[in-house]
Amino acid sequence: MQHRDPVLRVIFYKSESGGEPVREWLKKLRKEDRKAVGEDIMKSKHLGSNFDDFLREQNMLTGAEAVAAKRLLSFQIEKEMGKKKLTKVEMATRMRTSRTSVDRLLDPENISVTLNTLEKAALVLGKKLSIKLT
Repeated sequence: MQHRDPVLRVIFYKSESGGEPVREWLKKLRKEDRKAVGEDIMKSKHLGSNFDDFLREQNMLTGAEAVAAKRLLSFQIEKEMGKKKLTKVEMATRMRTSRTSVDRLLDPENISVTLNTLEKAALVLGKKLSIKLT
């Protein structure tokens, strides 16, 4: 029986234009060098793991989840403001807060927004704020 090298199935990053730069780079390598790259990948402790496991190991998961949640909230609030044709100034006035506070609310990277501010925004938009532990 003939020995076969293990097959490593991968999904390559694809750019917006459809190019796969890593695959293209690999194809330019000599066969021995491609094999060496594959062997190095097979030794990786992250092979087969998911991205959450990697972020958890790097102590970055909680922060990444907080930013993701804030981005979603900011997107939803901005979308509702658009439906109601509310400017930031009008939103601030109805929330009885400052325009700066609304800017922070809509900033997807700013995770320091208070529950009180989120509740005010929901009220102005005719929505209910719902928070749950999972």
